[in-house]
Amino acid sequence: FEVPDVSKCAVRGLKGCKYNDLLRNTLEVEEDEEVFITGHTDRKYDDVERDLYITNVMDEGLFKITQDLNMPDFSLWNPWSDEAKRLDNLDEDEYKFFIMAESGNVHVTRVEPQTSWKGCQIIEYISTKYQEECNFNFFDLFKGYC
Repeated sequence: FEVPDVSKCAVRGLKGCKYNDLLRNTLEVEEDEEVFITGHTDRKYDDVERDLYITNVMDEGLFKITQDLNMPDFSLWNPWSDEAKRLDNLDEDEYKFFIMAESGNVHVTRVEPQTSWKGCQIIEYISTKYQEECNFNFFDLFKGYC
């Protein structure tokens, strides 16, 4: 995802999830409500069965990521400055403007002959700027009907 400043973005919804920190080669449990990118990051979260949110993206809005049950895992990566220098396809300061955050299935999935496998993720952009301008409760529209 392209972002205005990766150091101000956070991923919400990972608290309590097990993850493999691929840089330290450790298995850990996420303790924070919001995960910030503050350096070279390479994590694989297992069995994330909830919606995730990436905050402070375009216009201070957020991305909502809804994962399919067939894609329960989540990867979070940013090379930060030192690793970005080593990557041929990335300018030296480009790491500041993106966050790689994606659903997937990092475990073996066996697909038998004559069968198929499908995975899906839905990414929505939610403008917090628009929500503030509207300044009303969506559910107020249905008073008296429900």
